[in-house]
Amino acid sequence: MFSKHSSRLRFSVFSFLLLFLLLITPPASQAQSGPNVNSQEFFDALSPYGQWINDTRLGFVWLPNVNDDFRPYFTNGRWVMTQDGNTWVSGYAWGWACFHYGRWTYNDYYGWIWVPGYEWGPGWVAWRWDDKLCGWAPLSPATDWTGSDYTCPEDWWVFMHPKYLTRDHYRNIWRNDYMDGPSHTHKVIEKSHFVATTSGSGNTLYYSGPSAADIQQAGKEHLAVYHLITSASRGADLIHGNTVCVYQLLPYITAGHSETAQEPADYEPAPQRIVRPQDITKNWNKPRPFKEELQNKNPKWKYHFIRDNPPYFNYPVGHSMEDD
Repeated sequence: MFSKHSSRLRFSVFSFLLLFLLLITPPASQAQSGPNVNSQEFFDALSPYGQWINDTRLGFVWLPNVNDDFRPYFTNGRWVMTQDGNTWVSGYAWGWACFHYGRWTYNDYYGWIWVPGYEWGPGWVAWRWDDKLCGWAPLSPATDWTGSDYTCPEDWWVFMHPKYLTRDHYRNIWRNDYMDGPSHTHKVIEKSHFVATTSGSGNTLYYSGPSAADIQQAGKEHLAVYHLITSASRGADLIHGNTVCVYQLLPYITAGHSETAQEPADYEPAPQRIVRPQDITKNWNKPRPFKEELQNKNPKWKYHFIRDNPPYFNYPVGHSMEDD
């Protein structure tokens, strides 16, 4: 027979081993968050629509094959209100990835650059509000934004009256205001405040922007609220009836997997380092040098990457901010 002392010892050892296993074994919910998304799907899915490059600081980043007056969270899409807050609905086949995962930055040599990320969100932007104007700007890489004190070039911000926020074709509504845009933007930034409302659950929270009630009150018209669901296939975000369908990557278990071992099938070494975020206004009427070089040696880049218009889209044609 075992003594009471021996039994207590066995129980203590068993308890210690159980506690150790609990500490080293992540909960199931954590196994499906953070970097547990296969970046190879990004590499394979986005390659037909742009060019991967390998930067010494940021690693593999992606340039979309679009005209050079493209702006993330502005071109070919719009905001819609869902149960998760303001959700970007993109018309691009690759929009499911680049507007719901990762970050954007602008570089005068490359243009707009997407940096992969592994947490899904309705839109990775910072929001500002002053009751008459609503604004947003893409979050840059390595940004740990806490609802205030987000710093980016001023011309990254787009401001508009809230009633236009969920309407199609922003570019057809807002004038290309090169001369007045910078001063207007600076004034609005000074008098507006960050919107720090969060949505999400568990370990993943995101800033969802102005509420449906605030947008509806400011616009003095009904705001449709859609039900956000997960699409079964990759492609553009879709609105069907009162639902928004967005594709999401399936998580995977990281045991035995090395992210650094993966790379795109076709990528270019970065000729120049991607430095800190830059203003869009610099050389706005000239082609981005890297894209011109790429186009010369790769016929699939069918666009000329020259801005037809200045990059400001702040307010409706014939309407001044001071009119409100």
